[in-house]
Amino acid sequence: MSLDRFDGRSHDRERTVADVLLDVLDVHPGVPVLVADDAFKFVGDSLHEDGHSIQRWWRVATEQHGADVWPSSGPYQAATLRLSKDKGAFEMAISALASVLKPGAPIWVYGANDEGIKSAHKRLTPWFTEAETIDTRRHCRVIRATRSHETECLRSSLGDWLRTVNLAFPDGDIVHQSYPGVFAKGTLDPGTALLLSVLPPPAKSSHILDYACGAGVIGGAVQRWDKSVQLTLIDADAVAVDVAQKNVPNAVVEVGADPMNIGHHAPFDLIVSNPPIHDGKERNYRVVRRLIESAARHLKPGAALWMVVQRQVPVADPLHTHLAAATCVIDDGRFQVWRAIRS
Repeated sequence: MSLDRFDGRSHDRERTVADVLLDVLDVHPGVPVLVADDAFKFVGDSLHEDGHSIQRWWRVATEQHGADVWPSSGPYQAATLRLSKDKGAFEMAISALASVLKPGAPIWVYGANDEGIKSAHKRLTPWFTEAETIDTRRHCRVIRATRSHETECLRSSLGDWLRTVNLAFPDGDIVHQSYPGVFAKGTLDPGTALLLSVLPPPAKSSHILDYACGAGVIGGAVQRWDKSVQLTLIDADAVAVDVAQKNVPNAVVEVGADPMNIGHHAPFDLIVSNPPIHDGKERNYRVVRRLIESAARHLKPGAALWMVVQRQVPVADPLHTHLAAATCVIDDGRFQVWRAIRS
């Protein structure tokens, strides 16, 4: 199986749900619209072409656009919001939009049935009222609601959502901070735990990249092993980057959606990663493939890439193609940890 096999599925899904929304979206001409989490710009570009004034907000960056932790202040008279696959991230996005919309402003929430859009109504309250489904086609659904005058319990800034958790490491619990929707929901992910169980201690003062860093669990563990290391942490999720900086305060952190675009930080003595293999609901191995290609370019000669993936992800061939001495270090039946060297 090729790493390219699932490319394009997320694009097709986003095109479908955007088309369903645009068929029923009724925004008066001249009304400024906040377009949120429109990953491929389908909704925003269509509104712009129709003469609307739009402001975009993405929490997660792609190769086509950046990301911010919170929408700009507004206030806005209308908004669209793409349903998130993570319930906590969706609730935080609803609160974010409620904080910058005028009372009485409409919001359109859209998504696919297999993403949980049917239950989105209840998550809109109490800050939105009159929530109703206005279209159900092509296995998608569009919900329209109205911003209420309610402000009680509205968490209107990112800091209002910060929480502290204890991560259970073999050598004891570590106090960690997290936000809704940040991998892996305030817990020690089993794949990350497996990687850390076999990752050797870093060399003194080495330059290490934690790509797809999430809340900084791997980078934080490496920093605790040796405080002399120079850490660079990169993730596509702007909220994850914000909390990674809190958890790994001496690291360089950055929002980034393409592993190939890290040359300004290179070269590295070590790259570690638990890379994403999904784009929304769809499986997508693009980040894994680009990470392997990036390691071949941005590691120092003789330096290693350590990566954990679900065992069905076909990384062996690309690792052998682009790097040397690619070895599956451990396989627990669900995850594999791979090590490969830049020749």
